[in-house]
Amino acid sequence: MNVILNKQLKTINKGALKTITPQTSGTEVAELFETTDANHLPVVDENNEAIGIISLGDYRQLQHHFTRFNLGVSVKENEKFLKSLCAHEIMTPNPVCLDIQGTLGDAIDIFKSNKIHSVIICNNKKVVGIITPVDILKYVVEPALLQ
Repeated sequence: MNVILNKQLKTINKGALKTITPQTSGTEVAELFETTDANHLPVVDENNEAIGIISLGDYRQLQHHFTRFNLGVSVKENEKFLKSLCAHEIMTPNPVCLDIQGTLGDAIDIFKSNKIHSVIICNNKKVVGIITPVDILKYVVEPALLQ
């Protein structure tokens, strides 16, 4: 198991991560969550350094309370409300980040000691990826299932 825990994040980083800026509109945030499989959107500054994060849960909390019933009133209210927001008003500031040289064990320790569901992976402070507990499970379990 130590071999797995000592794996550097750079060996399992998926890359191709969608990031947004603090000025990204709430409407665009909604579109990204509704049209992609993203569960987390890192908010980056002009240097591509993480300054915040928006989770799918954060986005869902903003929605009208009847959204799940797909009522017309909820669609209109969501559009109106999200149009009035920018990412910096929605994001959780100061996200937890790990350097790409960090290990899977480091990420697991962070998940165990914090109530978070994602860690942003950085290379020289620049955002290059994200890791979640689900990613760790897939990394550990999928090879065993294929054998």
